[in-house]
Amino acid sequence: MKKILVATHTSRYVENETIQSVFDLRGDFDFRIFSSWGADEGKNAIARYAIEQGYEKVLFIDSDCVLNPDTLEKLLSRDKHFIVAWTLRRQNTTLANIFGLDEKPIARSDAEAFANSDQPVRQVWTGGTHCLLADVATLKRIARPWFKFAYDANGNISISEDTGFFRNLPQIGEQLWCDFSEKVGHVTKEIL
Repeated sequence: MKKILVATHTSRYVENETIQSVFDLRGDFDFRIFSSWGADEGKNAIARYAIEQGYEKVLFIDSDCVLNPDTLEKLLSRDKHFIVAWTLRRQNTTLANIFGLDEKPIARSDAEAFANSDQPVRQVWTGGTHCLLADVATLKRIARPWFKFAYDANGNISISEDTGFFRNLPQIGEQLWCDFSEKVGHVTKEIL
């Protein structure tokens, strides 16, 4: 049996719906919440802990991500070193939070078509780590820090910590995959 860590990070709190979806996950795993000031710091702490504690797989989830009960089982069954589930972008729900090999965002309609095709698992260029299953032995081969932002000349974020991480994969001969049959949600809050 694989030793699996499911982990999230937060600077404030983890959504109740996220916690409940983790409790509803099928499979044998440990769950940890990491306190951090930033997404990069939190994800690096999770990766470091997974390595130090001898885990074989780590499922990174956002503190506002809602999983399906079979998310972990399904991603594990795909036997990929790095695989994400998909979700809609928070700012534009016509687009998936996944970018194709052409480096363009995948339309929601295309993601839904892939999900219903005979090949729902596809190689992608990048995506979010909202729900990323990573192989810990392979994670060790990536230069540290694993997750880091890049900034432009004006100090604005030009590359997210997620994209920065995924751009390192080809350097070690790895690819990112997306299971389009596994869509997860995000809890959104609006001020009325």
